[in-house]
Amino acid sequence: MLEKIGSHWMHPDRLLHGRRSASIELLYFRGAGAAFDMNGARARVRMALDKGCDFWLRIDYQPGQTLPPTGHESALGEFRQWAASVAADPVLGRSRGLICGNETNLSAEWRETNIPLTPEWVARCVYGFGTDTDDTGNLLAQHTFEWCVGASVQMAWNLVRDDRRGSFRDQRRLWEMARDRSTNAFGGANPFGWASVLTEIGLGEYEVVSIPNYERALRRAASALRETNRPVGLVMWRGRHAWVMSGFESRGDPARTRDFTLTGIRVLDPLFPHGSSLWGPSPPPNALVTPKELATDFVIRDRRNWSMNVRPGYLLVLPT
Repeated sequence: MLEKIGSHWMHPDRLLHGRRSASIELLYFRGAGAAFDMNGARARVRMALDKGCDFWLRIDYQPGQTLPPTGHESALGEFRQWAASVAADPVLGRSRGLICGNETNLSAEWRETNIPLTPEWVARCVYGFGTDTDDTGNLLAQHTFEWCVGASVQMAWNLVRDDRRGSFRDQRRLWEMARDRSTNAFGGANPFGWASVLTEIGLGEYEVVSIPNYERALRRAASALRETNRPVGLVMWRGRHAWVMSGFESRGDPARTRDFTLTGIRVLDPLFPHGSSLWGPSPPPNALVTPKELATDFVIRDRRNWSMNVRPGYLLVLPT
Protein backbone atom coordinates (compact mmCIF):
# COMPACT_ATOMS: atom_id res chain seq x y z
CA MET A 1 0.00 0.00 0.00
CA LEU A 2 2.69 2.48 1.01
CA GLU A 3 4.54 1.75 -2.23
CA LYS A 4 1.48 3.08 -4.07
CA ILE A 5 0.37 6.04 -1.95
CA GLY A 6 3.40 7.22 -0.03
CA SER A 7 5.41 6.61 3.11
CA HIS A 8 5.30 6.17 6.86
CA TRP A 9 7.31 8.95 8.57
CA MET A 10 8.52 10.39 5.25
CA HIS A 11 12.27 11.03 5.02
CA PRO A 12 13.11 14.65 4.14
CA ASP A 13 15.30 13.52 1.22
CA ARG A 14 12.69 11.33 -0.41
CA LEU A 15 11.85 12.28 -4.00
CA LEU A 16 8.26 11.70 -5.08
CA HIS A 17 8.70 12.25 -8.82
CA GLY A 18 5.17 13.56 -9.12
CA ARG A 19 3.57 10.40 -7.76
CA ARG A 20 0.51 10.50 -5.51
CA SER A 21 1.85 10.23 -1.96
CA ALA A 22 0.81 10.42 1.66
CA SER A 23 2.72 10.53 4.93
CA ILE A 24 1.75 9.71 8.51
CA GLU A 25 3.29 12.03 11.08
CA LEU A 26 3.45 11.47 14.85
CA LEU A 27 2.63 14.00 17.56
CA TYR A 28 2.70 13.53 21.36
CA PHE A 29 0.50 15.32 23.91
CA ARG A 30 2.92 14.80 26.81
CA GLY A 31 6.62 14.08 27.05
CA ALA A 32 7.36 14.99 23.45
CA GLY A 33 10.90 15.64 22.36
CA ALA A 34 11.62 18.55 20.06
CA ALA A 35 10.91 16.45 16.95
CA PHE A 36 7.45 15.36 18.10
CA ASP A 37 5.96 18.42 19.78
CA MET A 38 3.70 20.89 17.97
CA ASN A 39 6.57 22.84 16.43
CA GLY A 40 8.38 19.69 15.32
CA ALA A 41 5.20 18.30 13.77
CA ARG A 42 4.56 21.58 11.95
CA ALA A 43 8.05 21.47 10.43
CA ARG A 44 7.55 17.90 9.17
CA VAL A 45 4.09 18.71 7.85
CA ARG A 46 5.35 21.75 5.96
CA MET A 47 8.04 19.54 4.41
CA ALA A 48 5.37 17.08 3.25
CA LEU A 49 3.14 19.83 1.89
CA ASP A 50 6.07 21.40 0.03
CA LYS A 51 6.54 18.05 -1.72
CA GLY A 52 2.89 18.00 -2.75
CA CYS A 53 2.22 15.18 -0.31
CA ASP A 54 -0.97 14.46 1.67
CA PHE A 55 -0.58 13.63 5.34
CA TRP A 56 -2.36 12.16 8.35
CA LEU A 57 -1.53 12.89 11.99
CA ARG A 58 -1.22 10.13 14.55
CA ILE A 59 -1.71 11.68 17.99
CA ASP A 60 -0.46 9.75 21.04
CA TYR A 61 -0.93 10.61 24.69
CA GLN A 62 2.80 10.23 25.41
CA PRO A 63 5.72 7.98 24.47
CA GLY A 64 4.87 4.46 25.64
CA GLN A 65 1.18 5.35 26.15
CA THR A 66 -0.82 5.67 22.94
CA LEU A 67 -4.08 6.72 24.71
CA PRO A 68 -4.80 8.17 28.17
CA PRO A 69 -4.62 5.56 30.96
CA THR A 70 -7.71 3.39 31.25
CA GLY A 71 -10.38 4.97 33.46
CA HIS A 72 -8.68 8.37 33.81
CA GLU A 73 -11.48 10.69 32.70
CA SER A 74 -9.63 13.89 33.57
CA ALA A 75 -6.64 12.81 31.46
CA LEU A 76 -9.01 11.97 28.61
CA GLY A 77 -10.61 15.39 28.89
CA GLU A 78 -7.23 17.12 28.64
CA PHE A 79 -6.23 14.91 25.71
CA ARG A 80 -9.42 15.72 23.82
CA GLN A 81 -9.04 19.45 24.46
CA TRP A 82 -5.51 19.23 23.06
CA ALA A 83 -6.74 17.21 20.05
CA ALA A 84 -9.24 19.98 19.32
CA SER A 85 -6.40 22.53 19.33
CA VAL A 86 -4.41 20.32 16.93
CA ALA A 87 -7.39 20.16 14.56
CA ALA A 88 -7.72 23.96 14.69
CA ASP A 89 -4.01 24.64 14.11
CA PRO A 90 -3.50 26.48 10.77
CA VAL A 91 -0.77 24.00 9.71
CA LEU A 92 -1.63 20.73 11.46
CA GLY A 93 -5.32 21.25 10.75
CA ARG A 94 -4.64 20.67 7.05
CA SER A 95 -4.25 16.93 7.71
CA ARG A 96 -6.61 14.41 6.14
CA GLY A 97 -7.50 13.26 9.66
CA LEU A 98 -6.31 12.36 13.16
CA ILE A 99 -5.38 8.78 14.06
CA CYS A 100 -6.03 8.11 17.77
CA GLY A 101 -4.69 4.90 19.26
CA ASN A 102 -2.15 2.51 17.79
CA GLU A 103 -2.13 -1.26 18.35
CA THR A 104 -3.80 -0.83 21.71
CA ASN A 105 -3.73 -4.58 22.37
CA LEU A 106 0.10 -4.50 22.60
CA SER A 107 1.64 -3.93 26.03
CA ALA A 108 4.25 -1.69 24.37
CA GLU A 109 1.48 0.85 23.82
CA TRP A 110 0.63 1.13 27.54
CA ARG A 111 3.99 0.33 29.10
CA GLU A 112 4.26 3.77 30.69
CA THR A 113 1.44 3.07 33.17
CA ASN A 114 1.31 -0.74 32.87
CA ILE A 115 -2.50 -0.48 32.83
CA PRO A 116 -3.98 -2.41 29.89
CA LEU A 117 -6.05 -0.40 27.41
CA THR A 118 -9.36 -2.27 27.45
CA PRO A 119 -11.59 -2.42 24.35
CA GLU A 120 -14.27 -0.43 26.21
CA TRP A 121 -11.80 2.32 27.10
CA VAL A 122 -10.42 2.54 23.56
CA ALA A 123 -13.99 2.87 22.26
CA ARG A 124 -14.66 5.50 24.95
CA CYS A 125 -11.61 7.55 23.93
CA VAL A 126 -12.07 7.38 20.19
CA TYR A 127 -15.84 7.08 19.67
CA GLY A 128 -17.43 8.20 22.94
CA PHE A 129 -18.69 4.71 23.84
CA GLY A 130 -20.89 4.72 26.94
CA THR A 131 -21.55 8.50 26.94
CA ASP A 132 -24.78 10.42 26.42
CA THR A 133 -25.94 10.00 22.82
CA ASP A 134 -26.51 13.76 22.62
CA ASP A 135 -22.88 14.42 23.56
CA THR A 136 -20.88 15.52 20.52
CA GLY A 137 -17.60 14.76 22.27
CA ASN A 138 -16.49 18.39 22.12
CA LEU A 139 -15.76 19.48 25.66
CA LEU A 140 -15.72 23.12 24.69
CA ALA A 141 -18.48 23.84 22.20
CA GLN A 142 -21.60 25.81 22.96
CA HIS A 143 -24.36 24.03 21.07
CA THR A 144 -26.01 27.31 20.01
CA PHE A 145 -24.57 30.79 19.64
CA GLU A 146 -26.58 31.90 22.69
CA TRP A 147 -25.55 29.27 25.23
CA CYS A 148 -22.05 30.44 26.16
CA VAL A 149 -22.98 30.51 29.86
CA GLY A 150 -24.34 26.95 29.76
CA ALA A 151 -21.18 25.74 28.01
CA SER A 152 -18.96 27.65 30.46
CA VAL A 153 -20.71 25.99 33.40
CA GLN A 154 -20.04 22.59 31.78
CA MET A 155 -16.38 23.48 31.28
CA ALA A 156 -16.03 24.56 34.90
CA TRP A 157 -17.59 21.27 36.00
CA ASN A 158 -15.22 19.27 33.81
CA LEU A 159 -12.23 21.10 35.26
CA VAL A 160 -13.27 20.47 38.87
CA ARG A 161 -15.02 17.08 38.81
CA ASP A 162 -13.97 13.69 37.47
CA ASP A 163 -17.26 12.97 35.66
CA ARG A 164 -17.91 14.83 32.45
CA ARG A 165 -20.73 17.07 31.20
CA GLY A 166 -21.14 18.09 27.57
CA SER A 167 -24.50 17.04 26.16
CA PHE A 168 -26.96 19.27 24.34
CA ARG A 169 -29.74 18.61 26.87
CA ASP A 170 -27.53 19.35 29.86
CA GLN A 171 -26.17 22.56 28.33
CA ARG A 172 -29.69 23.77 27.54
CA ARG A 173 -30.84 23.01 31.09
CA LEU A 174 -27.86 24.87 32.61
CA TRP A 175 -28.41 27.86 30.34
CA GLU A 176 -32.11 27.96 31.22
CA MET A 177 -31.22 27.80 34.92
CA ALA A 178 -28.85 30.76 34.47
CA ARG A 179 -31.43 32.68 32.44
CA ASP A 180 -34.10 32.16 35.10
CA ARG A 181 -31.72 33.52 37.74
CA SER A 182 -30.71 36.58 35.70
CA THR A 183 -32.13 40.09 35.64
CA ASN A 184 -31.74 42.76 32.94
CA ALA A 185 -30.45 40.02 30.66
CA PHE A 186 -32.61 40.79 27.59
CA GLY A 187 -34.05 37.30 27.75
CA GLY A 188 -30.67 35.62 28.12
CA ALA A 189 -28.31 34.62 30.93
CA ASN A 190 -26.12 37.17 32.66
CA PRO A 191 -23.15 36.80 35.07
CA PHE A 192 -25.38 36.73 38.15
CA GLY A 193 -27.27 33.75 36.74
CA TRP A 194 -23.93 32.17 35.80
CA ALA A 195 -22.59 32.55 39.35
CA SER A 196 -25.82 31.23 40.87
CA VAL A 197 -25.78 28.07 38.76
CA LEU A 198 -22.12 27.32 39.53
CA THR A 199 -22.97 27.58 43.23
CA GLU A 200 -26.21 25.58 43.03
CA ILE A 201 -24.76 22.60 41.16
CA GLY A 202 -22.15 22.14 43.87
CA LEU A 203 -18.96 23.73 42.54
CA GLY A 204 -18.62 25.98 45.58
CA GLU A 205 -19.62 29.58 46.17
CA TYR A 206 -19.26 32.04 43.27
CA GLU A 207 -19.91 35.78 43.14
CA VAL A 208 -19.90 38.53 40.50
CA VAL A 209 -17.18 41.14 40.98
CA SER A 210 -16.61 44.34 38.96
CA ILE A 211 -13.11 45.83 39.14
CA PRO A 212 -12.36 49.13 37.35
CA ASN A 213 -8.65 48.45 36.77
CA TYR A 214 -7.55 45.76 34.26
CA GLU A 215 -4.35 44.69 36.01
CA ARG A 216 -6.09 44.49 39.39
CA ALA A 217 -8.90 42.42 37.89
CA LEU A 218 -6.44 39.85 36.51
CA ARG A 219 -4.53 39.72 39.80
CA ARG A 220 -7.80 39.19 41.69
CA ALA A 221 -8.77 36.38 39.32
CA ALA A 222 -5.39 34.66 39.66
CA SER A 223 -5.43 34.93 43.45
CA ALA A 224 -8.95 33.44 43.66
CA LEU A 225 -8.05 30.58 41.32
CA ARG A 226 -4.87 29.84 43.28
CA GLU A 227 -6.66 29.95 46.63
CA THR A 228 -9.68 27.83 45.67
CA ASN A 229 -8.23 25.69 42.85
CA ARG A 230 -11.43 26.42 40.91
CA PRO A 231 -11.83 28.17 37.55
CA VAL A 232 -12.81 31.82 37.15
CA GLY A 233 -15.47 33.15 34.78
CA LEU A 234 -14.43 36.04 32.54
CA VAL A 235 -17.17 38.27 31.13
CA MET A 236 -15.86 39.12 27.67
CA TRP A 237 -16.69 41.51 24.83
CA ARG A 238 -18.12 44.24 27.08
CA GLY A 239 -20.55 41.80 28.65
CA ARG A 240 -21.63 39.85 25.57
CA HIS A 241 -19.75 36.56 25.97
CA ALA A 242 -18.40 34.11 28.57
CA TRP A 243 -14.93 32.56 28.79
CA VAL A 244 -13.38 30.40 31.50
CA MET A 245 -9.97 31.09 33.05
CA SER A 246 -8.52 27.65 33.79
CA GLY A 247 -5.03 28.60 34.97
CA PHE A 248 -2.22 31.11 34.78
CA GLU A 249 1.54 31.57 34.86
CA SER A 250 3.26 34.18 36.99
CA ARG A 251 6.52 35.36 38.45
CA GLY A 252 5.84 34.83 42.13
CA ASP A 253 3.12 32.73 43.75
CA PRO A 254 -0.12 34.58 44.66
CA ALA A 255 -0.56 32.14 47.56
CA ARG A 256 2.71 33.31 49.10
CA THR A 257 3.16 36.94 48.14
CA ARG A 258 1.25 39.95 46.92
CA ASP A 259 4.29 40.88 44.87
CA PHE A 260 3.58 38.66 41.85
CA THR A 261 3.38 39.42 38.13
CA LEU A 262 1.04 37.62 35.77
CA THR A 263 2.74 36.55 32.55
CA GLY A 264 0.07 34.31 31.03
CA ILE A 265 -3.59 33.36 31.43
CA ARG A 266 -5.06 30.02 30.30
CA VAL A 267 -8.49 30.44 28.75
CA LEU A 268 -11.33 28.40 27.28
CA ASP A 269 -13.70 30.00 24.77
CA PRO A 270 -16.88 27.93 24.20
CA LEU A 271 -17.20 29.44 20.70
CA PHE A 272 -13.97 27.76 19.56
CA PRO A 273 -13.24 27.22 16.71
CA HIS A 274 -15.79 29.70 15.30
CA GLY A 275 -14.74 32.97 16.92
CA SER A 276 -16.36 36.28 16.04
CA SER A 277 -16.33 38.44 12.92
CA LEU A 278 -16.07 41.48 15.22
CA TRP A 279 -13.76 40.25 17.98
CA GLY A 280 -11.64 37.84 15.98
CA PRO A 281 -10.82 34.11 16.15
CA SER A 282 -11.20 32.06 19.31
CA PRO A 283 -7.98 30.93 21.02
CA PRO A 284 -7.28 27.17 20.99
CA PRO A 285 -8.52 25.23 24.03
CA ASN A 286 -6.62 26.04 27.22
CA ALA A 287 -4.42 28.49 25.30
CA LEU A 288 -1.89 30.51 27.28
CA VAL A 289 -2.36 34.16 26.31
CA THR A 290 -0.49 37.19 27.58
CA PRO A 291 -2.32 39.93 29.50
CA LYS A 292 -1.86 42.17 26.46
CA GLU A 293 -3.45 39.58 24.17
CA LEU A 294 -6.35 38.98 26.56
CA ALA A 295 -7.04 42.72 26.72
CA THR A 296 -8.37 42.72 23.14
CA ASP A 297 -11.35 40.56 24.27
CA PHE A 298 -11.56 41.17 28.01
CA VAL A 299 -12.66 44.79 27.97
CA ILE A 300 -14.40 47.03 30.45
CA ARG A 301 -18.18 46.78 30.71
CA ASP A 302 -19.94 50.10 31.35
CA ARG A 303 -23.57 51.04 31.91
CA ARG A 304 -23.98 52.48 28.41
CA ASN A 305 -23.43 49.00 26.95
CA TRP A 306 -25.19 46.84 29.49
CA SER A 307 -26.78 47.49 32.87
CA MET A 308 -26.96 45.01 35.74
CA ASN A 309 -26.87 47.51 38.59
CA VAL A 310 -23.14 47.01 39.04
CA ARG A 311 -20.48 49.64 38.70
CA PRO A 312 -18.51 49.82 35.42
CA GLY A 313 -15.49 47.55 35.35
CA TYR A 314 -13.97 44.26 34.30
CA LEU A 315 -16.47 41.59 35.32
CA LEU A 316 -15.40 38.34 36.98
CA VAL A 317 -17.43 35.34 38.12
CA LEU A 318 -15.21 34.58 41.05
CA PRO A 319 -14.87 31.50 43.29
CA THR A 320 -14.88 32.44 46.97
